[in-house]
Amino acid sequence: MLIGMNKPQIITSTSDVTGTIFSVTLNTNGSNIAVATRRNVVTPTNVPTFNPTQARITVRGSTLGSCSISKTYIGHKAASGDAYDFASTPTQILWSGSAALTATASSVNVSDWCNFAWNKTSDIVVSMFFDNASVDAFRYVATGSVYSLTTTDEADVVDASSGWAFVARTYMLSDIETDGF
Repeated sequence: MLIGMNKPQIITSTSDVTGTIFSVTLNTNGSNIAVATRRNVVTPTNVPTFNPTQARITVRGSTLGSCSISKTYIGHKAASGDAYDFASTPTQILWSGSAALTATASSVNVSDWCNFAWNKTSDIVVSMFFDNASVDAFRYVATGSVYSLTTTDEADVVDASSGWAFVARTYMLSDIETDGF
C-alpha cells in the first residue's frame, strides 16, 4: 500500500478539462461609464482540442471604485452585418445565480458556467449593460474592440441598432474560459 501518493486523475469526458481561450491584462482605470451597453468583440487565442459546451468569464473591478453591470451576454460574432452583432440569440451570463454584478474596487469576478458551444472559429461578443447613471469606475486595456451605445439597453439584441461608437479598448473583460481542453 502506498501512503501519501496521489492517484492519477481520471478524465471521464472531454468537458472535464477547462482552459482559457482569451486573456488580457486590464491595466488602466476609467470613470463615468454612465448608462450604456458595451460590447467587447474578442478573437480567442487558444483553441481547445474538443468542442466546448460551456463558458465563463472574468471581469475585474477598477482600483478607483465600484461599477454595476445589470446583465451580461456571450455569443458568436455575426459573419455579416455590424461588427458588434451576435450571430444568433446570445447566452445570458450569471454571477452566483444573479444577472446583476457589482464589481467592487480591485475585485476579480468570475461568472457562473453557462451553456455556450463556441464553434472554435468565430470571434466572440461579450455584451454588458450598465444601467446606473452614477457608475464611476471601470477597468480597461487600450487594445481590443469595444462598441458602446449610450443610454440604450441592447445587451441581448442579436442585430443591434445603428449608432454604436467604436473604441480600441477592452472593458472589464479579462478572461474567457471554456471546457473541451
